[in-house]
Amino acid sequence: MYRRAHSGALGAEPADAATDRVDAVKETYGALREDVVYRIENSALFDTTVPQTREFHVALMGWDDSAATLSPGEQARLAAEIQVRFDAARAHAETLGLHHLPATARAVAQRAAGSLRLAQRSQSDGERAAALESAARLLSSLALYYLPDPQVVRELAPPRAGHGADPGQSVDDSPSR
Repeated sequence: MYRRAHSGALGAEPADAATDRVDAVKETYGALREDVVYRIENSALFDTTVPQTREFHVALMGWDDSAATLSPGEQARLAAEIQVRFDAARAHAETLGLHHLPATARAVAQRAAGSLRLAQRSQSDGERAAALESAARLLSSLALYYLPDPQVVRELAPPRAGHGADPGQSVDDSPSR
């Protein structure tokens, strides 16, 4: 374990460090969840029927339900458990890749991911819109709850021409805000 100098109330820093650790895991998980290509290609991380994913979610719910009532040491242990369970679930999902999906869905999911990659790198709003629609139709045909919602995929906004938006960045996320 690590040691930190105490600058505040006794016991406050370990609790803050535990909260920061859990917040970092939640932020990473949220970013991966929003990455539609990652979510297709590593769908086991979002399917709670997968034991590693379920264990991560159970630990995270335990934090949300009880962190405020735990001692700093208990918070640190639970935060470490959440980190380990997240890392295990992520590694498992990335090892499985598309093989987590039913065999009959893999080729369709791979085409959907390809359409989304095309949409991300497209410089043409029309091409991007067509690629997003194609991905949404493909995802609709799969109807797997842990894959991106087809309607959300349809609503991904094309970048504004000439505004320097990054590929994959929606208009709402553009740096000019």
